[in-house]
Amino acid sequence: IETRMRFWVHWEDEPAFTLSVIWADTDLRTVAHLCDQFAAAHAKMHPEHAVNGELLILATEEGQQVPREACVGSILADDDDIFATRSAVAAPPAPALPVAVPVAKSPVASLSAGDASSGAASIDKEALAPYQEAADKAWKSRQYAKAKSIHAELLALQPRLAGSLRRLGEIEVICGRPLEAVPLLQKAVDAEPRNLSGRLLLAQACADMGENGDAVEVLEEALEMTKVGSKAHKKVQLQLGRTLFKGGDRNRGGNLLTEILKADMDDAEAQQAYGEACIELEQIDNALKIYLRLITTKSEDRTIRRLLARSLKASGALALLAEQLPAQPSSAAALAFLATIVKDHSGVEQGIELYKQTCAVAPENTSYALNYCHTIELSLDYARAIEVVRMHCLANPDRSVGGVSCRDVAATLPTRDELLAANSSSPTTGTKVQASGVSLRMTANPNVPAEAGRDTKDQAEIKPAGTYSSEDLDLLALFYTSVKILFVMGALEAASALVCLVEPARAVKDLHLTLVRNENAYYCCAAQLLTSMPMPLPSLPLLYIAGDSHSLSPAWRTIMWQGKPHLLRPMLVTGLKAWHLRTESDFFPKANFHAAMRQIPNGATVIFAFGEIDCREGLLVAVERAYYKDLQEGIDTVISIYISQLNQLAKARGFTVLVHPVPPVLNETRSVVTGFNATLKDRVTLSPHLQWLDFFEKLLSPDGSELADGLSLDGTHMSPAYLDHLEEALSTLF
Repeated sequence: IETRMRFWVHWEDEPAFTLSVIWADTDLRTVAHLCDQFAAAHAKMHPEHAVNGELLILATEEGQQVPREACVGSILADDDDIFATRSAVAAPPAPALPVAVPVAKSPVASLSAGDASSGAASIDKEALAPYQEAADKAWKSRQYAKAKSIHAELLALQPRLAGSLRRLGEIEVICGRPLEAVPLLQKAVDAEPRNLSGRLLLAQACADMGENGDAVEVLEEALEMTKVGSKAHKKVQLQLGRTLFKGGDRNRGGNLLTEILKADMDDAEAQQAYGEACIELEQIDNALKIYLRLITTKSEDRTIRRLLARSLKASGALALLAEQLPAQPSSAAALAFLATIVKDHSGVEQGIELYKQTCAVAPENTSYALNYCHTIELSLDYARAIEVVRMHCLANPDRSVGGVSCRDVAATLPTRDELLAANSSSPTTGTKVQASGVSLRMTANPNVPAEAGRDTKDQAEIKPAGTYSSEDLDLLALFYTSVKILFVMGALEAASALVCLVEPARAVKDLHLTLVRNENAYYCCAAQLLTSMPMPLPSLPLLYIAGDSHSLSPAWRTIMWQGKPHLLRPMLVTGLKAWHLRTESDFFPKANFHAAMRQIPNGATVIFAFGEIDCREGLLVAVERAYYKDLQEGIDTVISIYISQLNQLAKARGFTVLVHPVPPVLNETRSVVTGFNATLKDRVTLSPHLQWLDFFEKLLSPDGSELADGLSLDGTHMSPAYLDHLEEALSTLF
């Protein structure tokens, strides 16, 4: 499913103007393109005050200018505000550094030899300034690869340029390469011994390598450089306390952190460091109090959110929370906020409980019910998730959106007991299953309108964008999500009935650009698939297909496997990148993945279809941020994580693991997908526990530049027609 973000571009000169922008994560255009888009919109609204996009400068609220050559998706996030102003002249591209100039003629090289005059030094500093400024801009926009390139060229001219050495070392620390960081940071410290930031970074790199003794030595030297009682001194003390504690000297480290906090109980950094120690010592009550206090002023701080989630996931934490934040109407928003935080960090059980409390004290709030439902989805307890929707509708029967009332939806949804009863027994339809083929797998479903989920309505019948309020959109998203869940769990008759009820509410322009775009995308995909779904489902052995949203296309279709027809059962893992499966990750799709695996019986045959989201929104950004030197290194790293997880499952669970190629649907990422699949195939074939489904080339046009004719469903997913190719690949195995 393609995700999008919304941000706002503001023009504060008279006449003031604000443009709301929806930007897809697959859109690789630059800030320069965004400037042109803004200029066009501004000219349409205020033609007498038109501005030239080439003369626009975009800057953050803090006044930091955004590089025009930067990819918009890499520097802006959902709900950001950016400000446009007019430049005096068109912004020129950053000049290339003169690295090809012979060293003998380089004024910088002369300076490094120590024989230049003070005047020459001043000139050289001025000459380097534009490049240092360009490197700083790249750094602030998180274009670390570009920043590295510029700093490397600066060092080619002036090898002891401490600022460049320090920045390169910092990038290596951020990217998890302390071994590469240490020599750079040591050179930076040697060049500028009094620079505190360089020493702190060097200590961090040493600690990350496990060389805690070296880290402590660096920090103790830094303490001697700083004035007792100063902010700098406290900063060093905090890092020293953390390093000692994490390195095993808990008494000394803990005592130092305690002393710092006692000296200033309101110091946020000291509270955070002390809380980290409390978590490690399982003093959850203290940790919880600290992070509940800090989150009120640092609600978007990623580190604080992660530490609070760790506290909430600890045994007994929710009981302690209830003492400080009892469930009542006035605390509903706070409980929902905490539920989101702990869920995001794989505290699914805790998130479910907190949302349960939230909905109990605020049963009228659809946003809470929607998030409650989504959190339950992560555990694959689909019958419970549908019951949440049904109970919300029963509690608010007169609420409606687009003419679809909660009363009608509640009447259409099966009860939890009905769903559990249906799920506990395999289909007993008595349907005879013939040799599989498109004619059997794709037949018109008379229970669903042929145009369901498609953009085929007469434009005159479509209401304008903005027709629905945020509350309306939440309710529509709740109905949409019910369709998706019923589809995924195989309750196709109920899903079809709900599509017929909900479909008219979709007649509003640009729902795919709203904050419920993901729910809209899932609904449209499921609805379109239902239009060609043979029903009722036959009673057949199951062949599992675990994947992201691409697991929906083959879901509940028949396919031949080992000479017998099987039913493809989807195991949906929403939003999973293979990258999320690494050991240190705690992002919720990983918890969703493991919950899905627990639902599959030992010894089952499982098709794994992940990697598309890595190709679409992970790898290119990671290369730009210098986590990898190039795209191939990124592909190799991600696939290693994926293969390792699949090998573990094959050995521990006895799965027959079949690996599905990444679908090449999107034009923007097809080249990345092609390279990814080539490497994935090579790695799968090397493993004795895995089998590659070799049909990727058949998904492409003859020249490989497009998706093959007849295989597109909705522009994002493949049509079930592709199952002919999958079936052929299955027939060649074993």
